Amino acid sequence: MLRLKTVNIFAFIVLGLFLAASGLVAVIILIKPEFADQTALQTLIIYAVAFGIPSLVYGFYVRQKQGRSFTEIFSLRRLSLKSLLLCVLLGFLIQPLMSLVAVLASFVFTDITSLSVEQMTEMPLPLFILTTGVLPAFFEELVCRGMMLDGYRETPLWYMLIIPALFFGLLHMNFQQISYAFLAGIFLAYLVHVTGSIWASMTVHFVVNGFQSLLVWLMTQSSLAENPLLAGILGGTEDVAPIKALTSSLISAGIVLPFFLLCLYLLRRINRTPQPAVKKVMPPHWAEAGILMYVVLGLMILMAVIVEIFMPYMSELL
Repeated sequence: MLRLKTVNIFAFIVLGLFLAASGLVAVIILIKPEFADQTALQTLIIYAVAFGIPSLVYGFYVRQKQGRSFTEIFSLRRLSLKSLLLCVLLGFLIQPLMSLVAVLASFVFTDITSLSVEQMTEMPLPLFILTTGVLPAFFEELVCRGMMLDGYRETPLWYMLIIPALFFGLLHMNFQQISYAFLAGIFLAYLVHVTGSIWASMTVHFVVNGFQSLLVWLMTQSSLAENPLLAGILGGTEDVAPIKALTSSLISAGIVLPFFLLCLYLLRRINRTPQPAVKKVMPPHWAEAGILMYVVLGLMILMAVIVEIFMPYMSELL
């Protein structure tokens, strides 16, 4: 299970660089306060350092050691037009389902996502969508559904779907967001597994983030924020009665669920290829190769707990 050990080391590096890059941005803001308004540049620096560099190094390392191409390592297989259109549709259909989970989680955990995103809505719309939609969809998928899935392909399917999804969810450092990001991570990994292409997960990720960003931007520019249905879609409960937001989220999720399952079924049929009936034989004690990842996930949970405890006080200061 050398591949699993290798990718877990790189995941640990990603976490370290993510914290280091975030700290670097904070230091730059202290030295040059005007940099606080350069949100897009801040985001690009963090993603390039913490996600881009480790992914490239991993790709070159694996190509040199195993002789595999970048296309194979990062699942860069071409996506058919039918599959692409289905992924776009799935990106819209999954949003009410994610929002239902977000609304449920907001009854227990602090919602800091809405506040941080709304603070960026003063940006021009194209730059806002680039920051909240394009950059996360590319860099997060490159690591979580590219690099990490490559390292976990030798493990059972359930393990390959769940562990990278946990890493993806915990990267958000906020339990309210972790709740639906974890479920989305399982779904996105399954898309890559079904299609063999990371472009499927990148497409869905961009549609989700881009459309949510567009709605938030529009809501801050008009009276749309008072619409309970839109609040349910966005998962927001601060300006709308919680029960009303939950009810609208349940209705939205119930309406889209059959269509979501139908599109997923069609996507599987389109990408179905005959596979030899070979049972995957796992080496004994294979799970021991994942010990480092358990340490990484434990550290991420601890950081999320710290954020959950102290963020309300930070919000008051802001």
